Amino acid sequence: MSLFRELREQTERYACSGAVYTQTTDVEGEVNGLLTYDRRVFRPDADQWKADIQALYKAAAGRGGRPVQKKD
Repeated sequence: MSLFRELREQTERYACSGAVYTQTTDVEGEVNGLLTYDRRVFRPDADQWKADIQALYKAAAGRGGRPVQKKD
């Protein structure tokens, strides 16, 4: 999921410490929620979801609030 990759990169580079999901479910005209409109189907793969969240925790722990050194 590119959203997690983007958030992980933000965490690694800028010590981002949180994220907010503003659309957890689909709405009448949009289908980009984590759950369907009737809230019966959880769209993401649960195992991948957990792995992605663990990667975010690892990135945050590795960052430790220190400045990132630029690589040449």
